[in-house]
Amino acid sequence: MVSEVPQRDPRARRRDEGAESGGFAELSSSPFRADRDRLVASPYFARLAGVTQVVSASGSALLHNRLTHSLKVAQVARSIAERIRSEPGVAALVADLGGCDPDVAEAAALGHDLGHPPFGHLGEQVLDRIARHRYGLADGFEGNAQTFRIVTTTEVGGPVPRGLNLTAATRASLLKYPWARLHRPKPHPSELPVPPRGAAEPPHAPGSGSAKFSAYSTELGELEACRAPFADRIDYWQQTVEASVMDLADDIAYAIHDLQDFHRIGVLQHASVAAELGHWLSGSAELAALPEAELVDHHRKPGRSLEHLRRRLHVKDAWIADAGAFADAVALVRTELVDELLGIPFDGSVEAEQATARFSARWTARLVGGVVVTPSPSPRTGHVTLEVAQ
Repeated sequence: MVSEVPQRDPRARRRDEGAESGGFAELSSSPFRADRDRLVASPYFARLAGVTQVVSASGSALLHNRLTHSLKVAQVARSIAERIRSEPGVAALVADLGGCDPDVAEAAALGHDLGHPPFGHLGEQVLDRIARHRYGLADGFEGNAQTFRIVTTTEVGGPVPRGLNLTAATRASLLKYPWARLHRPKPHPSELPVPPRGAAEPPHAPGSGSAKFSAYSTELGELEACRAPFADRIDYWQQTVEASVMDLADDIAYAIHDLQDFHRIGVLQHASVAAELGHWLSGSAELAALPEAELVDHHRKPGRSLEHLRRRLHVKDAWIADAGAFADAVALVRTELVDELLGIPFDGSVEAEQATARFSARWTARLVGGVVVTPSPSPRTGHVTLEVAQ
């Protein structure tokens, strides 16, 4: 499905209107589809093949890198966008919130990791410390802000002298955390009664500003320009619908392929996972009564890591699931992960790959099928989120 969007639509406005394609083969009349093609043609996209995830490849195991991850996020994001656009009642709400074009959601998914370094969040934290402490840069380093800088400023092989000259909608869809590290916008989202996810200060770096943000101070003009078409539709600190779709698709893809990778290299062992889930299910009342200090000091005992997760969920995101729903989820995971997927060790055979693929497809479909659009979400999530468990 190719989107037909007139250039006069403010969502389709580019920073440099009328610029030549700059050597890019524009294969579509849709400006949003053209954004998707520009991102894929960028050398920054190609380099993702060499950027590792948390797990490093060893031996002959086929593990995900940032490129294969981005492709899977794009697949999930497009599925979500097409699904919510096809539901009459939901489509009207989405239009009121600023719109959701599948090409924009897919483009955001393909481009969301362009600025992320190797070694996951650890690599990001190291670069941030070096930038702030050695070079005195108040903004430090942040992978999401680096992505926005690449598509708006750093990329010099695109249609204009700087950046890819993407539409406003696509640029806005890359703003997972639409604020700067410090001060902007005002009031800063970190000052809200319930800060959005990522807006709070990291506990290990007091005084440094938001833990996550999507624009350095040098790109604040770009942030404000691409958010302008959405100013009267969503709050200033909220993601656009397409950014929310990308964010949720990112979480779904990560959850699934991390399980795949850890299963392939033997990190997920049947005995240890079964013990963790089983002990929590059988002794949840006793675990709930343990003091926090004892829970942390003896976290390696079966069931305690899961209890720690339950408590964190209750404190930060109690709206997601009540106690009964959490227990039901643990029981379901035990059945489908432990008893089915991990019941037979991964040996690289066709049968093992097929079992992994079936598990992944089933859970991806289940999660995508649980997506809802809400007009008034918790500040801790976007307008597009998973259905609250009851």
